[in-house]
Amino acid sequence: MSEDKKIASNLKLVKISTAKEKIKWLERFRKSYSGGMQKTSVEIYKDEVCLFFVALSSDTEVGYIRISNYSKYYSHITKEPAWSASDAYVKPKYRKSGILRYMLEEVVANYSVVSALIEIERYIENQRYYKSLGFDSVMDSPCEGLLFALQSNFADMIDRQPEMTAVNDEQYKLAA
Repeated sequence: MSEDKKIASNLKLVKISTAKEKIKWLERFRKSYSGGMQKTSVEIYKDEVCLFFVALSSDTEVGYIRISNYSKYYSHITKEPAWSASDAYVKPKYRKSGILRYMLEEVVANYSVVSALIEIERYIENQRYYKSLGFDSVMDSPCEGLLFALQSNFADMIDRQPEMTAVNDEQYKLAA
């Protein structure tokens, strides 16, 4: 079995509970991310605002994903919980091994993730990839250079809304 397949077959996603671990992974993401970043609030370390997960292959940490609670902002669309994938990081050594796909599939399936905040250019370059994960519609984001890629079932709910009203951009930026 190839090393990549071995890594992908042994993955599990574990919720991070300590602030120290959350900060560690967010800093790794920031250091590797080439796009602009919004200033984050200490509020993101509260579980009701954001959840942080680490991907493990056997006992080796290989990646991380953070999801943000958008239930309040999407309450005019659904009464169900609604989370958005805000950022993800895979250690360079483990990239191209299916880890990001695994993390996104897990949070969509188990944590009511209905959208992902993605750089516009990255979405365009990898549109087929995101569509294969069910993110097949897009919506503007109040954050410059970013868009929300939407799960198809959630996009359908939005399409059925008569007229959506704008929500405070500052609230979106806090969670993003």
